[in-house]
Amino acid sequence: MRIGCVYFPKFFIQVELKKKPALSKKAVAIYLPSEKIVDVSQEAQKHGIWKNMDLREAQSICPRCIFMPLDEKEVEFYSRFILEILFSITPVIERDEHFFFLDITHLDEQETENIKDLIKNKTGFEAKIGIASNKFVSKIASLFAEDILIVISGKEAEFLKDLPIDYLPMSGDWIEKLKLLGLNKIDDIQKLPLSFFTTYFGKEGKNIISLSKGIDEQKILRTKEEVKERIDLTFYPPTESIEEVLSQIDRALSVFDGKKVYPSRFKLIFSFIHNKTIEKELFIREEKASKYSLLLRIKTFIENRKEGKPLSGITLIFSDYEMKRGTQLGLFPVRKENLLSTIIFLRKKYGRGVICANNNETLPNKIWRRW
Repeated sequence: MRIGCVYFPKFFIQVELKKKPALSKKAVAIYLPSEKIVDVSQEAQKHGIWKNMDLREAQSICPRCIFMPLDEKEVEFYSRFILEILFSITPVIERDEHFFFLDITHLDEQETENIKDLIKNKTGFEAKIGIASNKFVSKIASLFAEDILIVISGKEAEFLKDLPIDYLPMSGDWIEKLKLLGLNKIDDIQKLPLSFFTTYFGKEGKNIISLSKGIDEQKILRTKEEVKERIDLTFYPPTESIEEVLSQIDRALSVFDGKKVYPSRFKLIFSFIHNKTIEKELFIREEKASKYSLLLRIKTFIENRKEGKPLSGITLIFSDYEMKRGTQLGLFPVRKENLLSTIIFLRKKYGRGVICANNNETLPNKIWRRW
């Protein structure tokens, strides 16, 4: 098995630069509600500001530094956007803060190299990729990668041996105690007998010895793809009337009537004559989305768009993912049906021509998931 770890260095800083490009090459620090620094730019590091530093201490060290609260909603938005891109590569993905673990066993060398360019082109974010036979080694490799770093299977222990023991998943107190014993590198841990670590760490001691040798049996904990709802509106003849567009959207939003919440994130696809389209990802910044906030957001975007041609259609794709809570809202039912009932449903909705028989193969009666 090959696992790729996609790492976004200074992710919170990259998100802020996405919103405010003028902050580029300036000393910027992001802090949590607990007033602990959680991310800093390279310029801020030059002034002596580091992660986990107290906000007041950082302000005293560099008063000119720009201190900004963590925008959790924006961070979650871009995290989900990155997940969407990665889901187009592989269905087996695990997200762990700034790290995304992917099962890339099925990808060839060229497809693997294209992952970084795909992320850069679609998001503008800088990413590093580590590739190895397991999660732990791929994560460490991503931290040291310039672009992509591949650890050959069987060379995991050799790759890790010269690194500080700080990279092993132990508490800071235990790392300090081991350093006092002269155990500074992972190579020193590799040479110790298993009994030493099991005596002091119990069952976790065996895991630490295994990780130091590049052995990690953890499986990727799969992240679920978002459930989505699509609404297609057609205007015939094509219209330039904002009122008509909003009126149709208002009626279409009746699918959410009776729901306690509205989706806070959606994609708009405008279709014009001559097959021209414009796509825009939008989300509601308010604490709780409503029909009014959705229509207002769409109205603002339509009024500000530069394209002056009449609209022939609009597609709205709503995400069921709630960024604030990090869960599915349950707005759209997910139904499991067999192949025959799915074919009947599609033919009723789109006509008989949408599903054609294949005389060369027998289609299995699998369980299909329909949104």
